[in-house]
Amino acid sequence: MRRKRLFVLVMLVFLPATVSLAVESGVPSHRAEAFVGQDLHLAGGEVISYQASTGEHILVFQGGFSMSIGANQFSSDSAVVWLESIATEFRGR
Repeated sequence: MRRKRLFVLVMLVFLPATVSLAVESGVPSHRAEAFVGQDLHLAGGEVISYQASTGEHILVFQGGFSMSIGANQFSSDSAVVWLESIATEFRGR
């Protein structure tokens, strides 16, 4: 059986300006709002964590992998996940 691999690029934005950042980058606001306030869950049999010199975190999952954010779920035999923290200016109302 062929091993399935899932390579996921996940960008986490830790400030409430997630929607405005997504709109500025060309993602329609109705699509960006689907993930605002949703928890990201990652699980796997074994994980190896690296931190790049740019501050990104790289997680390598082996022995099974599952990811969910809101109602969206993904799974595979293994995965590589990039986590990047992006600071934006809060534009409160």
